[in-house]
Amino acid sequence: MTIRKSRPLPLLLALASLVLLGLFIAGNTAAIRGEETLTALIFGQTENPSVSIEYWYAYLPRLSVALLAGAGLGIAGAVFQQILQNPLASPATLGVSSGAQLALAVALLLAPELHADHPFLVALAGSFLAWGLVSLLVGRRMDDPVSLVLTGMVVSFTAGAVTTCLLLLKNQYLTSLFLWGSGDLTQYDWQGVHFLLPRLVLGAAALLLLSRPLALMGLGRESARSSGLSTGLFSFLALGIAIFLASAVTATVGLIAFVGLASPHLATMLGMRRIGPRLLTAGFVGALLLGLVDQGMQFGLSGLGRFLPAGALTGILGAPLLLYLLKRLPPASASSAGEVLPVSAGLSGRGERYFLVLLMTILALAILIALGLPSIGFETSWTGVPRAFSRQPFPVLRSALPAVWSSACFRTRWQARRSSVFPPAPSWA
Repeated sequence: MTIRKSRPLPLLLALASLVLLGLFIAGNTAAIRGEETLTALIFGQTENPSVSIEYWYAYLPRLSVALLAGAGLGIAGAVFQQILQNPLASPATLGVSSGAQLALAVALLLAPELHADHPFLVALAGSFLAWGLVSLLVGRRMDDPVSLVLTGMVVSFTAGAVTTCLLLLKNQYLTSLFLWGSGDLTQYDWQGVHFLLPRLVLGAAALLLLSRPLALMGLGRESARSSGLSTGLFSFLALGIAIFLASAVTATVGLIAFVGLASPHLATMLGMRRIGPRLLTAGFVGALLLGLVDQGMQFGLSGLGRFLPAGALTGILGAPLLLYLLKRLPPASASSAGEVLPVSAGLSGRGERYFLVLLMTILALAILIALGLPSIGFETSWTGVPRAFSRQPFPVLRSALPAVWSSACFRTRWQARRSSVFPPAPSWA
């Protein structure tokens, strides 16, 4: 089995995303340093020590945690989809991340010392309990993608609802979990990086060592069992490592959706068919996605972008993809037979692709217009960024929308008047 030849468009999009991430990082660094030179900022030789402190203990740790969290979710999502042969499987859609979030909220109420000393163990226990509940409810219908995803979504929504009720009823104790629960990447030191990095390396290394059995599981449970693989034991082991990675991310930054779902599909679209390269590429794509979202918010929204949770925006971006992939789910017979389920197979319908792009564009414009309304009470600051990016888009959109709306209304009234003056010819068919 070889790596399939990648398509030029996904590869160009990946390179463009890398360039865009670099521009965002350059713009955010320029906004922080102000009049200081980059060399003085890096080596701490600034006249204003607070600038260096903000760069070294707030901005760089946040960027590093975003990249590590995205990589961990991308790898975990790839393992879930490979083992379960389900294109919609991810830590968010199967209730794993929501279970960890609920466990952390309950531990903070009932055992605050345990939450403070061992948050990762609490999140890991909640994730395993959530996945165990999903497996118990699904039962023998594990090979049915629709049943598995719907059950996982029910468990996820239930855990999220219970967490929300706890936040409302015990807000004096759970105030710190409000923003964190939405995927807050804010960091004040390197502790999150020191926590995530070794666990990510350990989990990725273990999965790479298990790449051959993972490849057999991609052929279907019956084929893997006929090759002498204990599918039940290996599935528990591989999914346990994926839950380990997802729990580490949830314990550090909270609930982040879409990244674990989209990264494996984007890795497949880049031509990675073997499980080893696909795991690494899914981690790379996940880091790129979450880094783009976080750095883009800080770049476009200036000071406000530092306080908005990245998980909320990734959830908005993931909704159209979830609806699109839901239409591409095969029947249970195809999944149990080991049929490969890449998302690229669903890209043959040009009309559906255009519809997905249109839906994403509408969502992006709605977010930009909403954030640019004067009622929010902030001005978008573009200081310290290159001249090519110094134009503010929101006033342009606000000034253009009334003209577009008035022209549309005028066209509608003209068509109605024309229909009344010149009625259509009667049909004699």
